[in-house]
Amino acid sequence: ARNPDAVLVFKPHPDVVAGLRHGAIPAHEAAELADHVTMSPNIVPLIGAADRIETISSLAGFEALLRDKAVTCHGVPFYAGWGLTEDLVAMPRRTRRRTLDELVAIAFTRYTRHVHPYWRRECTCLELIHGLVRQRSDARHHARNALLGRAAWACERLGL
Repeated sequence: ARNPDAVLVFKPHPDVVAGLRHGAIPAHEAAELADHVTMSPNIVPLIGAADRIETISSLAGFEALLRDKAVTCHGVPFYAGWGLTEDLVAMPRRTRRRTLDELVAIAFTRYTRHVHPYWRRECTCLELIHGLVRQRSDARHHARNALLGRAAWACERLGL
């Protein structure tokens, strides 16, 4: 009703698809209201194709902000209420306005904890980034992931 001419693509939250929690929108209702329902795990192409993201509380809204897309929040995710999104739920405690750079810095340095991919201990955001860059170029890491992927596939096929 808010965007009558829009093509609506609905993507359930990955936790809902995996059966880890119940979604706010039943599957039959999403199928009736949306032009397309996707279960694709990768939301980045959808964000790229969209003019606007409407979300309840998904991290997809934050991903969209990082890609300079308009975001409407129907819930209260951490990135709502700072003047970066259109918010349909009142958040009287959030009175300051933040830039996207401020929100990213706060989210990644003050409110999240990181585990270094090599050290396996808590680290700073910058240490994590350096570790991930190193991991990306590490052939042993890619070989290990390929082996683990094949082992998981085999276990699934064998019903283990």
